[in-house]
This record gives sequence, C-alpha cells and structure tokens, in this order.
Amino acid sequence: MRSVREFSQAIVKLADGPSGKTRRVECYAEVVLEKSNQDQADSRLDGVIVSSRGKDTWVALLEVKTGTSKLEQKQFEKYLDLARDNDFNAIITVSNQPAQTNNRPPLNVKYRGSRICIIHLSWERLLREAQLLIRQDSVEDAEQQYILKEWARYLLNPKAKIMSDHVVGDYWQDILKAASTKRLKSSRDKLEQFVQDWVGFLRIQTFRLRAKLGGNVDIRLKLKEQKDSSVYIKRLIDECLNEGHMSSSIQISHAAAPIDVTFNLESRKILFSVSLKPPEDKDRRKQIIWLRNEQLKNIKEPLPGLLLVVEWKFRNIHTEINVSDAIEDRKNIENAIQADNIGSDIGIRFFRIEWSTDIARKKSEVFSSIGENTEEFYRAVIQNLKVYIPSTPKIEKDNHSENQDLKDVGKSGREERGQTSPP
Repeated sequence: MRSVREFSQAIVKLADGPSGKTRRVECYAEVVLEKSNQDQADSRLDGVIVSSRGKDTWVALLEVKTGTSKLEQKQFEKYLDLARDNDFNAIITVSNQPAQTNNRPPLNVKYRGSRICIIHLSWERLLREAQLLIRQDSVEDAEQQYILKEWARYLLNPKAKIMSDHVVGDYWQDILKAASTKRLKSSRDKLEQFVQDWVGFLRIQTFRLRAKLGGNVDIRLKLKEQKDSSVYIKRLIDECLNEGHMSSSIQISHAAAPIDVTFNLESRKILFSVSLKPPEDKDRRKQIIWLRNEQLKNIKEPLPGLLLVVEWKFRNIHTEINVSDAIEDRKNIENAIQADNIGSDIGIRFFRIEWSTDIARKKSEVFSSIGENTEEFYRAVIQNLKVYIPSTPKIEKDNHSENQDLKDVGKSGREERGQTSPP
C-alpha cells in the first residue's frame, strides 16, 4: 500500500477514510500499543494504516489471516476494545473468508453507536481492486504500476499460500441426497452453511466481473438484505426448503438487465437467465420484431440449448423457442405462439433468455464451474443486449396559434350569449 499511492487510496476509501491525492499513507507491521489493558502479546497488532495531511490523521487497525486461517471472534473483540481505547478510526480485517453483504467481517459484529468503521476485505477483493486499477491504467507512476502487477501475480501464485479456493464444504453430498429425496428440512444446519458459502461465492464473482468490466457489479439485494446478511440468507434457505432451488441476481452497471442465477438442488442444474421488459410504446407484433432485430440478432454465437421464453400476462403461461430458431426467422416465434393457442389480445409480460447447465460432479469444481459459466453467459448474451430507449415525444405542428385559439373561444362564447364584438 505504501508503495502504490492509488492502491492505498482505494483501500482507505473502502474503509470510509479520507483518500485525497495530497494525503500521505504509511503502513506499519507488528505494532504494539502502549495504551492497553491487555498483555503485550494480546496488544500486538498485525498492522496499522495511517493516512495523514498536516495535523489531520486517520488511523486503521489491521487484522490479517492467510490461506485457510479464519478470523476468530474473541480476537476480534479484543481488537475492538483496543481500537476504542486508542481512538482508531477503522478496523480492517483481511482473510479468504467473504464479507457479509454489509461488508462487515464474517463474525458476530455488535458495536452499535460506535464511530469506528468496521470492514472486511477478502484477499479476492484486494486482488481484484489491484487488477481494476491496472486495467483502467489508473496508476500514474510506471514503477508503481509494475510493483502492483507483481504483487497481484504473487497473490495468484499457489506457492505463496496467501489465497485459497472458495469451495463447497464436506456437507455437499448430504445436501444433494437430502434434496433428491425432498428432505432438506432434516439437514437445515448443513443447508444454512451451503447458502452462506453460496453468498460468499456470489460476492467473489462480483469482484471478478468488476475487475474485468471496469464498472460496478453487485448482488441485487433488498434494503434490509443489504444491512443484514442473515435476512438474505434466510430468504434463500426458505426458497430451498419450499421450492428445492434458490435464485440470486447480479446487477451490472449499464447492462440491459441483471443476470439471474438459479441453483436447483433437486435437478442439480444451474439456470442462467436475463429478463427483458417489452417496449410499452409498441404493440405485440412490434415488440416481437424489436426483440428479434434489436436484441437477438446481436447474439452472433448462441450457446447450446439457449432458450427464448415469452411470459404472457395470463395465468403464468409461457412460450418457449430456441434462440437460434428465433434469430433465423421471426415467423418461427409467431408459429410457436400460435402452437400454444395464445390469443391476440394477450399481452407480453416480459421476454426471458435462459441457459441451463449441469452442476459439476467434483466438489472442488462446483463454484469454479459456475463462475466460468456466468462469464460465458455474460459474454455470449448479456453484453450483446441493448437498453431500450423510447422515442422522444414530439409536439405536433399546429396551423393556429394559441392566441388565435383564445380569440375563437371568446367569440364563440359571445355568440352563445347573443353579444356582438366591440367596434
């Protein structure tokens, strides 16, 4: 961080700290605090980050774990007391564990009313932040850019033992067996662990996409779910228990629509989809023409089994057709609609493009294969879709001026009352 100014600014900003170009960032390792009620061993910190400009100083406590080592609740609580006693502005935890949806550490964090910013940065996120700066050519100094590239390369080297793969746990086979027999309720504890790992994978995937696309990429969450991860996790668990699958969405800036990812435990399949709302200023025929000419034709290499689903505004019925056939001829779409006996008065709720894949058999490849297929779906479909922009409303040309219209109205009123115009 001290060697690459832009990277240090990005990290300090993530911790809600001041990140101006004129600020000086210094980093210290193995720091022992003098002001502490704990013994020397407990008061030794992994690191401290100091951002200063003149007399204005911002200080963050840093706790770091590498490889498979995990953050510990008791140790975090001790650091929380140290941060409070020594007037720290922030606590930054780093490990290979994904953060909660509110960016807090994957621990039981309860410190209300505190001015201390508490944030967790996974090694995955730190790596992708560095790659984003490199991709955007945001590091002005050539030597600093080289240092950042080498640091990113070092993290990715397995011999460094800094990063570890995010994989499903030992519960995996038990979850699949319970799902196939519709007995997930009896394995709720294991299901909860799986859902937590799934949410962690989604966060990792958003970091990777953001580094490659250069824009904002986030899990699409409700406001309560953004503030509390447990609300989101509970919703996904309930979906699994009631429907045998769970659905999540990844929102990408400037994309036509979010990527919806449905994990079906019962069928052992992953469904990637994107839903497009038809233009409201067009009739049904023109909506279909718009879909084929303005959207589907941009998909030059359709994925195998890529489907177009037309959802109708009637009893949740839908029509399916292969995207390749829809691209080939618009009549193929119309014929599929006629085959389903869809009345001409029934409107289209939305168009959905979807692609189904099997879950990897090896436990170590479950999340990695989903990540690869997510990027493949984006590359083949999402990046080729356009956001619909309605035509600009136009003012019709009128041969009569507004003043003339007012005179005509006044004249008509006087004639009705039997009055004549004044001389």
